[in-house]
Amino acid sequence: MGFEMNYFNIADGFPEAVVRGLRKSFLMDEHYQSLKQASNLSEFHLILQETDYGAYINNMPDPANLDVNDLKRRLYSKLRDEIEYMTGNASEPLSTFLQMMMHCYQIENVVSYISGVKTNLNEAIIKASMNPLGEFQGLKSVSSFASEDFVVLFQEILIDLPVGEYFRKFIDSIIENIGQNEGREGGENKDGRVNIEDVSQMIDQHSSSEIKVFLKKIWLIHFHRWIMANCNETTQAVMDELLKAESDWETIQIIYNSFNRPEMSNARGQSLREKYFNNLGHLYPDRTNKLN
Repeated sequence: MGFEMNYFNIADGFPEAVVRGLRKSFLMDEHYQSLKQASNLSEFHLILQETDYGAYINNMPDPANLDVNDLKRRLYSKLRDEIEYMTGNASEPLSTFLQMMMHCYQIENVVSYISGVKTNLNEAIIKASMNPLGEFQGLKSVSSFASEDFVVLFQEILIDLPVGEYFRKFIDSIIENIGQNEGREGGENKDGRVNIEDVSQMIDQHSSSEIKVFLKKIWLIHFHRWIMANCNETTQAVMDELLKAESDWETIQIIYNSFNRPEMSNARGQSLREKYFNNLGHLYPDRTNKLN
């Protein structure tokens, strides 16, 4: 531990005590053995009722016909409530750290919500698919503009959300890409103004999964830089390894998912795929280039 431990209890003593208490709710080996031997979902549910998850699953409707997704949401809700409690009792920089940690899940929920509305998916199904870890109050406001053009949605709603900064940087990268393709500065037209129609059209060419990858890339870099600028040496050392590992996993997954797309096998496809990679991780840059 670093020198910062001399002052640890002043700011972080209570959150650490909360974490130590929450460790008591972890499932033990005997719980996992019982869950593995469950013959149906009702039995699985009954075993979990005897743990700290019980308060979240006791009131499930019709235990005889349990829904897997509903059960999964309730189990995630327990973790979300615990993190929210810790965030509310944390001082800086821990409170911001916890908030930024949750931005990854919030990004996924926002993009999934927009994608669901644009494909005319039932709103109840959309909400049921949301990860509780990524739920936040501003997510409800997305529904009124979700069917609008992406740029309009950003200007009206996304810009004010906790994850608005990542969407702004994503749009900035689209504008820059348009400018490079047309030989102009940042997608500007002849009058020196950004052509919103071109930006919207290029965004529409990306699938929701591709947009998620871009946004998560931005989040990873932003989160890593913030930690290196604001956190103590112990946190920096631990989180540097964790985020680099996460970045490496994203790179490997991007390459693997592109194997069934023939257009990715040529030089142009490799150049396109490279835009999804993070300039962060143990693979970057030498191994990333070889993998590509």
